[in-house]
Amino acid sequence: MKTNKINKDFKLIIKKRDYKNSPTGINIFTIGLKEKYNHPEIQIVLNLKKEIIELILNKCLDRIKQGVHFLTDIIYDDILPKKYKIIFKEVSKNKYRMIFSDEKNNIAKDLISGDFFQQYEMINDEIIF
Repeated sequence: MKTNKINKDFKLIIKKRDYKNSPTGINIFTIGLKEKYNHPEIQIVLNLKKEIIELILNKCLDRIKQGVHFLTDIIYDDILPKKYKIIFKEVSKNKYRMIFSDEKNNIAKDLISGDFFQQYEMINDEIIF
């Protein structure tokens, strides 16, 4: 497990081979959003570059600081470049999983159901950025 402090507002935790908490074994999540902003922590389960993860989560933090409270089951296209879509799913009371659209920028809600709201299309950061 790696702990990376990417700013003063939250810590970024990176776990590999965490199949208990992630369908892909990749479990990247924030610690501090709930305490500081009363917003659920954000989890990513894709093996993206650390710099990309930091950009994404810092963009989310900027929105949270502006008063946005992300909701589940809403498609957001203003967080990632190129209007790339994401959706949040609640995986526990205080944690939302960020689900990325596929390489064609589609989100099929029926494909992200189940115990872990699986990331149905394994994508890489070259598609997003």
